[in-house]
Amino acid sequence: MNYSKPIIIACKEAPERLPPVLSLLSVATKVFPEVFLVTNKTSIETKNNLERLGVKVIEGMANIREIKYSQSKIERIRSWLSFHRAFWKLSDKVGNDVFLWIATADSALAIGWKLLDRQYILGLLELYDQQKIYLKLIRSFVKNAAHVVTPEPCRSAIFRVWYDLPYTPTVLPNKPYGLDCYRRMPISDPDAKAKIDEIGTRKLLLYQARMVR
Repeated sequence: MNYSKPIIIACKEAPERLPPVLSLLSVATKVFPEVFLVTNKTSIETKNNLERLGVKVIEGMANIREIKYSQSKIERIRSWLSFHRAFWKLSDKVGNDVFLWIATADSALAIGWKLLDRQYILGLLELYDQQKIYLKLIRSFVKNAAHVVTPEPCRSAIFRVWYDLPYTPTVLPNKPYGLDCYRRMPISDPDAKAKIDEIGTRKLLLYQARMVR
């Protein structure tokens, strides 16, 4: 399916930190005539790669040389305001006849309540189960979204129950687009291969969990 109108993908965070967002951008260039990414700041390498795909990258903090993931309160406020201004400036320029994809809950909050008057897709990458106030803040954005997407089925089911959604959010897997995976595929990273070879035929239990501080 190809669309006749452009798409704006809004992601306050640096897109290279979020594989589902990079995958979304790659797919979007194949089905939309114009793809805009509005973000605060991305790496030069990522920006160049996206622009080669045809993505028009708008950075709210384009004059900042380095991306700082650990920010003071003042820097966080500044980053939210810069993203807010960049999004609405682009939105005013492109017009309302556009497909809106808000990549993260943080992005929706930074854009502000005015977003509720528009139709948009909302991505929820985290569960926020330890942040009750945050869950309340994003409730209106979740309930008013035309559709919600998450990176895995369990979160989709949980968000459906928490927010009494009439549908189960769609899953966009948290992996790079176009990654060819199959059993016994060669391991290209020499360090990883050495560790796997060391394990040999022993069973390997892989446990992944979020660190709670």
